[in-house]
Amino acid sequence: MLQVALIAGHGGSDTGTTNGDITESVWAHGCVLRIRDMLKSSPCDIAVVRRIGETLSLAGRGQRIKESGAGLAVCIHVDEAEDESWQGALAFHWPNNWRGREVCKRIAMCMPDELRHIRPVQPATKDYWPRARNVLSFHPANCTSVLVEVGRASNEGDSKFLRSMFGVDQVAAAVVSGILLWCEQETENVRRNEG
Repeated sequence: MLQVALIAGHGGSDTGTTNGDITESVWAHGCVLRIRDMLKSSPCDIAVVRRIGETLSLAGRGQRIKESGAGLAVCIHVDEAEDESWQGALAFHWPNNWRGREVCKRIAMCMPDELRHIRPVQPATKDYWPRARNVLSFHPANCTSVLVEVGRASNEGDSKFLRSMFGVDQVAAAVVSGILLWCEQETENVRRNEG
């Protein structure tokens, strides 16, 4: 069975960003559980790497991903931008990793309209890569890794959308779509290698 690791980007003493009643650690963990539930009848086995309220270092997360045997790891975050007008979701993968790129493209394509576009176009988007690279660098080398910043807590529109159950379901469904694409590609690779 295909193994997928889901990681809430923050937890325990590391709560991440907050805006009013939205706390990144709580929201990300809730989204991870929703993704897991949506994938119950899928062809993959899901490992939730971080328990709610658990403080876990980047190295600890990487170790748990490795122990799970995951071929795909998806890390969920809620972003905060200095400029409150910035909004929208971002997805990161390692450069030259075509599977990660395809998963990110599918997630972006399926993201709800409220989060699909980065508005306004941000030249600073490239500045997010060093942070994403830092997180992804702890994931096992043989694992396709994706980091999804699902929206901006600092933007009122994103924050309002993410606080709704509809918003959680829409984001989770977009991530599930990317995971299922990866599962299809992996299953096809196995068939080709066996045949």
